[in-house]
Amino acid sequence: TEAIDDTPVGQLMHGILATFNEYQSRQSGADIAYKMGQKARNGGTLGRAKIGYLNHIDHFDGRVIRTIILDPDRAPLVKLAFDLYATGNYTLDELADELYDRGLHTRPTSRHPAKKISIHKLSDLLRDRYYLGYVDYKGEEIRGRHEPLIEDEELFDQVQDIIESRATAKERRRVHHHYLKGT
Repeated sequence: TEAIDDTPVGQLMHGILATFNEYQSRQSGADIAYKMGQKARNGGTLGRAKIGYLNHIDHFDGRVIRTIILDPDRAPLVKLAFDLYATGNYTLDELADELYDRGLHTRPTSRHPAKKISIHKLSDLLRDRYYLGYVDYKGEEIRGRHEPLIEDEELFDQVQDIIESRATAKERRRVHHHYLKGT
């Protein structure tokens, strides 16, 4: 929006303004990165809440405080996912179907309606230490301020053992019925 002409002085002004704009952009980025790091180091959750939790806004002394609370609909189902998978009787696909039948859906957005949680997302959910009460920031694990959904670390470790045993053994419990099978 600056009135810059094609004269040498105009080109000099354009270069100076571009340099200041770049500086301002980098300074703002560094400030945001610092604030995000501080929030994570204090146990805060960055970004959108994970399945089983909801983003919540509290007002305290005229300040807006963004926190994470338990989702009353999905939190019990996330706990159930860990309990059922720890039995060893479910594959990820069977567990996703069971949880969907019991009411665990993804959060709807303006573009996508609520749907069944994918096997990949379910696997990520079962491996995520966030549900034990930890926040991961740049490879550093920090005790979070949110309420853990899984309070028993033995249950979490049992689920991890089952996931690892199935990943290395390459077990598949699928049955494909088609007319060329066996010929």
